[in-house]
Amino acid sequence: MSEAIIKIKDVNKWFGDFQVLKNINLEVQQKQKIVVCGPSGSGKSTILRILAGVERRAYGTVLVKEHCWQDSSNGTWVPSWDRRVGWVPQETLLFPHLTVRENLSYGGALPDWVSETAASLISFETRLRSTTSSSSLLSCTCLMALRTNFRSCCS
Repeated sequence: MSEAIIKIKDVNKWFGDFQVLKNINLEVQQKQKIVVCGPSGSGKSTILRILAGVERRAYGTVLVKEHCWQDSSNGTWVPSWDRRVGWVPQETLLFPHLTVRENLSYGGALPDWVSETAASLISFETRLRSTTSSSSLLSCTCLMALRTNFRSCCS
């Protein structure tokens, strides 16, 4: 079997007194597909948030192609914008004070193909408001994930 490109070792996460993740270990091989499933509250989204770097208060180690992204034992932490992970969360997690263009550009360059696609969905200069449709918000969130080149660190 080839070397794992993603290794999650001894990951633990608490929300208050509730331990949602307990000693999670996972290895993903190149080109391997996995499914994360379980009942509500079992930690599915939490483990993905840890991998993406948006859940910092977890204990354990996350390695991608032998690069340490997180190790709570020595304080190693690679911020989400340096992880280059395309991820679509359950919530849109968009910045309401930024325009669509600014949200899509956050953390990296805006490729031409994203510009063209986004322009067909919603005006780039539109600020995201409570009146923005949920489908437009979801489209913007998906485009934010697509603009990230995960292949650059994992292929």
